[in-house]
Amino acid sequence: MKRQRDCRSASSAVLLMTVIVSGVITVPHPSSAAMARRYYIPFMAKNIVPKGIGLYAGNCDLLDMLNVSWYYSGEPSCEGYEFVEYITCRGDVGRKKPTSYTLLWNEPEYRTESIEEMVGAFVPLAEAHPEVIWIGPCPANDLGLIPAFWREFERQAGWAMPPERIRVCVHCYASAGACMQRVAAAAGIGEAMGIPSPSVWLTEFGQPLGLNLTIHEQVTEMSRLVDALKASPDIERFAYWPGILRAGIDVWNGKYSSWQPLAFERYGWDRQTLLEPGLTDVGLMYRDK
Repeated sequence: MKRQRDCRSASSAVLLMTVIVSGVITVPHPSSAAMARRYYIPFMAKNIVPKGIGLYAGNCDLLDMLNVSWYYSGEPSCEGYEFVEYITCRGDVGRKKPTSYTLLWNEPEYRTESIEEMVGAFVPLAEAHPEVIWIGPCPANDLGLIPAFWREFERQAGWAMPPERIRVCVHCYASAGACMQRVAAAAGIGEAMGIPSPSVWLTEFGQPLGLNLTIHEQVTEMSRLVDALKASPDIERFAYWPGILRAGIDVWNGKYSSWQPLAFERYGWDRQTLLEPGLTDVGLMYRDK
């Protein structure tokens, strides 16, 4: 589904004024999820904490359904969704040209490469793209890997990355309170590195692991976290992950049996025909925040 760009209605002037004042338009969705749209205006977004999602498997319809202003993916950008900002990840290995913001390694403590090897692969890319702001690397637990990575970069490159071209990236699958403590710890690292505030990107959060929550409790806890993220002076951006789980692959093998993503893919009786993704209870909450 592609965006309609015909804005000839009588309300166009009002919508334009909304952009000028806030940098973001939210269009209500009377019945169709595809009507829920958030138009991101990059050059006017300095005082906005954009809400995003992580995509995989090309589930671009979620950009209409979830009212987000940005998304990241290791895959090409979604065609027809140019008004939602696309941020690439894995640009570090040179698979494609970095975007103006580019996510570096995901959860480096679980990768086979050493910090030295990661930095060795990254230095040529950093030197070739002085315009890019680098997000990360994004540890699952060990925040000390962030300054360690950039110290090793300085050693190998022979120059220090300017702090304004770095953001601190973290993941958190815990309660709202625990995640905000992690954000505060990440902000402390950003401050010590001289990164301008707000410096933190929370690029993965979702069902608190280890907590046996009902669906209602999941919605309540994630709602508290989103409210806290939007109010935090340390957060520049945040994104829920996973945006979607694929029925028959992730859901039925029990991996996420008690974990609600934002949407499920739904199949017909033949188990082959893919229908429109449906928002979960958590997805409905995230859409309306």
